Amino acid sequence: MYCPHCGKKVADNSKFCEFCGKEIPQLSPAEPAKPTPPTKPSTKKKASTPMSEKEKNWMYALCVLLIVGTCLVVVKYSGKSEKTETHTYSSWTYTQPSETATEQVAEAESEEEADVVQEEEVVPEAAVASEEVELIEPEPTPQSDYVDLGLPSGTRWKESNERGGDYEDGLYTYDDAVDRFGGSLPTHAQMTELFTNCQWAWNGSGYDVTGPNGRTIRLPLTGYRESNGTPQNRGITGNYWTREVREAAKYKAWKLYFRSDHKEICSWPRTDYHAVRLVE
Repeated sequence: MYCPHCGKKVADNSKFCEFCGKEIPQLSPAEPAKPTPPTKPSTKKKASTPMSEKEKNWMYALCVLLIVGTCLVVVKYSGKSEKTETHTYSSWTYTQPSETATEQVAEAESEEEADVVQEEEVVPEAAVASEEVELIEPEPTPQSDYVDLGLPSGTRWKESNERGGDYEDGLYTYDDAVDRFGGSLPTHAQMTELFTNCQWAWNGSGYDVTGPNGRTIRLPLTGYRESNGTPQNRGITGNYWTREVREAAKYKAWKLYFRSDHKEICSWPRTDYHAVRLVE
C-alpha cells in the first residue's frame, strides 16, 4: 500500500507513514487501497499562438515611434552641451574642453576653496579649546640621599661625604663640623653600630659597607689635614668624625679610622681636619 499523503510505499496495515509521519486511514478489506503514485509536473510547453497581421502592424508602429522619440531627445539636449575641441590621432580620439568650460571649472573650484576657508574660520576657539584635555604630570617623588641599611636602630646613612670646608676638599675640624652639621653627625654608638653590624669589603679606594638588608654605602679613603692645613695620608687612610668628645681627654673627639688592613673607632685631636658622613 502507499501513503495517501506523500505517495511513498509503506507496509500493509501501517497506521502511520514511516516517511512523512502522518496517519494512514484504515480501509475495510472490501475496499483495498489504490496506489497513488506521486504526481509529476508537466514538462510540455504550450504551443505559442501565432500573431495576427494586425498585431504585427501595431508592433511596427510602436517601434518607429520609440526610435523617432529617442532621436528628438538626443538632438534637443546635444545643443546644450559645452563646446569641445576634438583632436583625432591615428588610433584614438582626445576631447579637450573649450577655454570657456575650463574657466568655469576653475572658478567653481576657487569658490569651493573659499567656502572651505570660511568654514574653518567660523569654528569658535572655545569649541577647539574644550576638546583639549590638560594633562597634569604628577610631581616626581623626591629621592632621599640617605640609605636604610637595615640597622637595628633604624639609622640611615647618607650616600656620600659632605663637600666644602676650609680647603673645599670636604675636610673639617671637629668644632667646625659640629657648628655646621650639629645633630646630623653620627654619635659614637651609631658609628659603632655601623662598624659591628655591617659587612666591610675593601674595594681598592675604600670600603663597601653592606647592611643586614643587603644595601650598601661606600666610604672612600680621605686622608686628613693637620691643624696647619698640611695634607696627610691621601689615598691611604679614611678618617670620619663622630659628634662626641672623649670625656677623658676633651681636646680629642671620637672618629672612625681605617686603612686597607685595619679599621677602628678611636679619638683624635679636634684641631685636625677629617671627613664627614651624615646620618638621619
